Amino acid sequence: MKGKIRVFCRVRPLNEKEVVEKERRVLTGLDEFTVEHPWKDDKAKQHMYDRVFEDNATQEDVFEDTSYYISFNLSVQGCGSSGWQAPEQLLHGRRTRAVDLFSLGCVLFFCITRGRHPFVNHLERDINVVNYHVNLFLVEHIPEAEDLISRLLNPEPELRPNSLEVLQHPLFWSCEKRPSFLQETSDRVELEDRMADSAS
Repeated sequence: MKGKIRVFCRVRPLNEKEVVEKERRVLTGLDEFTVEHPWKDDKAKQHMYDRVFEDNATQEDVFEDTSYYISFNLSVQGCGSSGWQAPEQLLHGRRTRAVDLFSLGCVLFFCITRGRHPFVNHLERDINVVNYHVNLFLVEHIPEAEDLISRLLNPEPELRPNSLEVLQHPLFWSCEKRPSFLQETSDRVELEDRMADSAS
């Protein structure tokens, strides 16, 4: 066990929409250790894992096969890489879509800073995430980025923006929308000032 990582694969079944649209699965389990999918020039590519769970496998099947490792006090995480998971994942709390938005905040910071991480030290990232020791100094010169990333990395999942709010954030505004927003805001402030003056 020591020093070896076990990697499991679970094939996702088609959802209702995919079934209605008659889409087909591209990932096929060849046996309990191997999956295959189409690749270049219609040739198949194979991947091997310590265990493959087909799309008809239940959560109980997965836990039954991994219980041996859990008995050795190893943690089986739902998804995500160390240093990129939300605090509620690391603390085994309730998981919602907000965990993905937390990871998005880390990825945005990584892309903008060309490979840096908001929770800094590689060896202590999980501890820093849980204790909210975050450093956004490298994006302070981009106020929109600092605002969005800080909100995405909020330790309280219910306070993180949802995906629609992220898409509508000023960080992703086009070059045309930015000056248009400033002009509209300026016009509104000027109108409100005029109304206030006329009322007095």
